[in-house]
Amino acid sequence: MYVNGNSTAADPPHYQTVVRMSKDRGRDWGRVYAFDAADWPGFGPSYDVANGIMGIAYMASSVPAALNAKCPCRVFGASTDDAKTFDRHLIPAPPPEPGGDPRNGMVVAANPTKPGMFSVLFPSAESVEAYLTQDSGKTWTKSPPIPGILSTSIANLTAAYSPKGVQALIWRVIYPLSPPRPPKPRSKPAYQRTEPHVFEAIPETYEIWSAISRDGGKTFTAPKKVSTERSPGISRRRGMSEHGNDFISVAIDDDFVHMTWFDNRSGFEGTWYGRVPIVDFK
Repeated sequence: MYVNGNSTAADPPHYQTVVRMSKDRGRDWGRVYAFDAADWPGFGPSYDVANGIMGIAYMASSVPAALNAKCPCRVFGASTDDAKTFDRHLIPAPPPEPGGDPRNGMVVAANPTKPGMFSVLFPSAESVEAYLTQDSGKTWTKSPPIPGILSTSIANLTAAYSPKGVQALIWRVIYPLSPPRPPKPRSKPAYQRTEPHVFEAIPETYEIWSAISRDGGKTFTAPKKVSTERSPGISRRRGMSEHGNDFISVAIDDDFVHMTWFDNRSGFEGTWYGRVPIVDFK
């Protein structure tokens, strides 16, 4: 059992993701270890574990000079000793767009049918980008992108493999207002703030979409809309604590893709469930 969190205990102070493990179903817990390192500093909470290998992905502010890389850089790490040490490699993918989230919503999914096979996915302007490694990050191939909807944005991307190696994705498609809201200045990291954080309403409507890969992440089906209607935007007074960034999940068995997400169609932000037969993905 693994639990991750965020820390600013590093020197110099910066956000980093940390993790600890329990081998007895949560009764006792091991030491806390960081995803990043002094020569690979960065932050990003995405990880997955299969076949005794933990795979992580995060955005590094710098990497060893010998790599001759211009950062921020996308980094993948693999650990076979419960996060004590990582073998890190660059992901040959572009950095986030200027002004975007530096974490850029990267998602890691570990294929349980082949040790060392991981997918790293993230949203771009109007699509989902996917990269695949079959040797724990040493080499990579780029999968064809999953197209989105013009003039929308993608959020809350998540992914998982079935026990047989079929991969399923789920994400929010967010529709812009007309006219759009003015861009909001990016707030300081929590450890640098001196003023209280103020939540605002998020009025953009959204839908849930999904896609699957029957070949382990090499290619994907066309995206499929799961929502029957758009969800209203998120109210400052009626939203949950994460306020627009609440948890969504996906699981896949032999017959269905199962999904949960947050939705406001009931007049408050509640948890919804849906499932789609695998045969419906084309």
